[in-house]
Amino acid sequence: MPAALRGPRRGEIAGLRWEDIDLFAAELTIREQVIVLDGVEHLGAPKPAAGVRVLALDEVSVGILWALWLEQLRRYGTVDPTSRVFRHQNGRAVRPDWLARRFARLVADTVARLHTHGAELLGEVAQYQSIFRLCYPRGLAGIIVALAEQIS
Repeated sequence: MPAALRGPRRGEIAGLRWEDIDLFAAELTIREQVIVLDGVEHLGAPKPAAGVRVLALDEVSVGILWALWLEQLRRYGTVDPTSRVFRHQNGRAVRPDWLARRFARLVADTVARLHTHGAELLGEVAQYQSIFRLCYPRGLAGIIVALAEQIS
């Protein structure tokens, strides 16, 4: 699901429950986040800067979430509204640290794939303060795309 600069943080994505999503209205409500301290998962309110909020979903995100809901229905026989949306194949909920590692792998894979088609990475994957990890691939047509991950 796309996460814009003012969109959900990793911990908020990990804490998202099906009851927080209204696919018919194309919106989701951020109510809680997952925090991992010393390897132990804790649920809590979102950071005060963003707080509890409603975010609009685009058509693609709604389609992806519908497909995920149907897959979980097929796999588990039911979709509990209080269950976490994003889970591993074994049913265990994803954690924010896993999302960070997965995003880093996806960025590296995307940059490598783009490179095989003639794209080039402008500079390196960089970190802006302790807030964002960024990189800028430029494609054949000269179009520059920004890939960003909010890390705090």
